[in-house]
Amino acid sequence: MSQRRILVIEDDDSIRELMQIVLMDEDYLVMAKPLMVQLSKDDLLPDLIILDNILRGQLGHDICLALKKDPLTSSIPIILMSASNNLIETAESCKADAFINKPFDIDELASCVKLLLS
Repeated sequence: MSQRRILVIEDDDSIRELMQIVLMDEDYLVMAKPLMVQLSKDDLLPDLIILDNILRGQLGHDICLALKKDPLTSSIPIILMSASNNLIETAESCKADAFINKPFDIDELASCVKLLLS
């Protein structure tokens, strides 16, 4: 079976690098970016997206909603991450499949990813 692909969108370099290391240790193929890139049918689409809610110049909430409305990407599970107090409501309103509060626990991240990809 081929490696599962995870796209991490996080503008904080240290958090993005930590998530990349943790997920690669779990044997996932990780593509980590500071900003959302346009996904097209020509791309090898990820099996899961981890998306920070507050990005420079973009809101993860808006990106998540757009991805869930697009037939090409609507079935990709999305984990929304944030340090904001209203993350539960934000995740529900943009149809995220899961959410993780920052600062996050490494084991919680790994478990959530594994659950969504099972």
